[in-house]
Amino acid sequence: MTDQATLFPLSDPLLYQRGSATSKDAARDFAKRARTIREMVGLYVLGRGSFGATYTEIMAGLNLCSGSVCARLHELVKSGDVVRTARRRGKSGVVVNKRFYGTAAA
Repeated sequence: MTDQATLFPLSDPLLYQRGSATSKDAARDFAKRARTIREMVGLYVLGRGSFGATYTEIMAGLNLCSGSVCARLHELVKSGDVVRTARRRGKSGVVVNKRFYGTAAA
């Protein structure tokens, strides 16, 4: 029996205009930057300890646009490195690093 993965190989995970070397290069650059931004956001949240951070605070603290922050936070929450708390500051929810989740302030 043939392996399913060989019958239907996964496409390139990069999103770019097929046939365009420039677009593919830009997608590679963005993929590298996304990892770096994810690390920056994760370290920022970790640095805030049990006080945590909101999207707005992260955007201002790292001088990033909302799209970058929201996407990277979603990835961090999905991976379990960052946890959404029930707390809110203003209209924004507070996230904390998993190390601080369940502590007195979190």
